Amino acid sequence: METNLGPEHHASPPQKEFAFTPRIINPVKIRAVILCSADEAVRASCSSIRTEMPWVNVRVLSSPLAVSDLRAEGATVLILDDVAMNLVDVERVRRNNSDVVVVLLSFIRLIHSSPPAIAQQEYPSLESESRVCGRSK
Repeated sequence: METNLGPEHHASPPQKEFAFTPRIINPVKIRAVILCSADEAVRASCSSIRTEMPWVNVRVLSSPLAVSDLRAEGATVLILDDVAMNLVDVERVRRNNSDVVVVLLSFIRLIHSSPPAIAQQEYPSLESESRVCGRSK
């Protein structure tokens, strides 16, 4: 027994478009960005950060000890590359600063193309990172 419901039954209702409104959940205004990198291109990116976020205090620190001893006021982003990640005491930074986010810019393909659990098996220091971002040369 076959019933013909007609073309009007199979047509989906017209889609209504809604305006996109970006939302920020629990916004915290970043007060400082600290860069520590062996790569000159990463260090030079501080000018881009200053241009896009003029309210942020951007500093480039070349000494891993200075970064490890960091005591920042307010929300701070710490950007490290693979070399700095191995030299900076990230746990000490976290103990001394309650409102810090650590970002790793990695050249290592396994780190930025694998699930976090696999990358952490090969690189145990990644367990403490807030974000891992890949970077190609």
